[in-house]
Amino acid sequence: AVRVPTISAVGHETDVTLTDFVADHRAATPSAAAELIVPDREDVERRVQALASRLANGLTRRTRLSTERLFRTSDRLVRAITSMRDDHRRRLEQLGGQLHALSPLRILERGYSVARAPDGQVLKRVEDFRPGEPFRLRVQDGEIPARVDSAS
Repeated sequence: AVRVPTISAVGHETDVTLTDFVADHRAATPSAAAELIVPDREDVERRVQALASRLANGLTRRTRLSTERLFRTSDRLVRAITSMRDDHRRRLEQLGGQLHALSPLRILERGYSVARAPDGQVLKRVEDFRPGEPFRLRVQDGEIPARVDSAS
C-alpha cells in the first residue's frame, strides 16, 4: 500500500528475507537494485530523441497545415475584396449613368434651354417674365443675354 516502490536488495545473501516478500521488486545485490531503479542512459537518450523527432514532425505538419490554411484564407479574402470592388464599381457606373441622364446639361443637349433672372433665379412661368426686364438664356454651348418684349 506504500506509494513509493520498495526494492529489496540486502546483498550477497542466499537466504530470503522478510523484505523480499513485501518489496515491489527484489534484486540480488544493491548494484543490481540500482540498475533496476535507474533507467539505462542510452534508452533514455533514444526515447528523448524519438520524442523530439515526433515533436518536430508534429510541429512541421501543424505549421504546414496552418500555412496552407492561411493561403486559402488569403485567396478567399482577395477574391471577396475583388468581388466587392467590382460590385461597387458597377453600382457607381450605374449611378453615374443615371445622374448623367438627369443632368441639366444633358437636357440642354436635347435642345431645351433655361432662362435665369439677373440674380440667378430660374424663370419657370410666364408671370416670371416682366416686359422690358433682362434675363439670360442658358443653351447647350453657353448663355445668351435676352430681354422680355412682352409676356402673353
